[in-house]
Amino acid sequence: MRRSLPFILSAAFAAFAGQAQAADLAVDAPAEAVAVPVDIWVATIKGTGFYQPRFEGSKEYHFTGAPGLSIRRGNEPYKIGSPDDGIDLALINTPSIQFGPTARIHGERDSSDVRRFRGMDNIDYGIEPGAFLEYYPTEFIRLRGEARYGLWGSNGFSGTVAADGIFIYDKLTVLVGPRLELGDRKYMNTYFGVSAGEAADVGGISRYKAGGGIKSVGAAASATYQLTNEWSVTAFGRYDRYVDEAGKSPVTRTLGTKNAFTAGLGVGYSFAWNGFHF
Repeated sequence: MRRSLPFILSAAFAAFAGQAQAADLAVDAPAEAVAVPVDIWVATIKGTGFYQPRFEGSKEYHFTGAPGLSIRRGNEPYKIGSPDDGIDLALINTPSIQFGPTARIHGERDSSDVRRFRGMDNIDYGIEPGAFLEYYPTEFIRLRGEARYGLWGSNGFSGTVAADGIFIYDKLTVLVGPRLELGDRKYMNTYFGVSAGEAADVGGISRYKAGGGIKSVGAAASATYQLTNEWSVTAFGRYDRYVDEAGKSPVTRTLGTKNAFTAGLGVGYSFAWNGFHF
């Protein structure tokens, strides 16, 4: 049975209720902008709009949007995040190391949306929970890794490796760096495999079983400007190139494309309050 996006969003946010540190669609306000006591919490509410492919391999693009929320204690270092980070909660949060659970929502594939894909199986929205680790060898370099397991969508393991240079110019913070996406056999075959039935229904393609490995390589960049102590805006972009098993698939070679672009614009509002007491 196909699950609706509201159902999955509710499940995702419920998993991190109260203290969830959501995907960073805008960089949190600089520490000096929200300097607060230890027993005070700092929250940033975010909203963003995306322009991105309808699904993996699609040549057709669409607009979509998503909310975001990040929460930290007043004595914890503020988190410089990239728009393509997963939802996360830093259980360990130091200036050089951050570690904790993470999750991503993987978009559905509705083959009826794209004419060339009609005949391919639909794929449900999925939640991919897991763990993340961030390491800052210097204050201007961020290294991040995520390992996740797909629920409802792929039911396979996937991962992300990212590195960012951090450039701060007064009220402007810029992040830029490479990206690497990986998946095991089950994950890759869900999104890039072609069954015999699909090949017959679509026509012009052959059956294909995708193996595990590197899914894509690319780069991402974001720029956040702090308008006031509370308000910030973020613009970002990302490019991915499907390679290896994903790049050899009829999904990208024949039906769609090996190239994927994402662009977006987000707004963030930060405030301090004493809502949590432990």
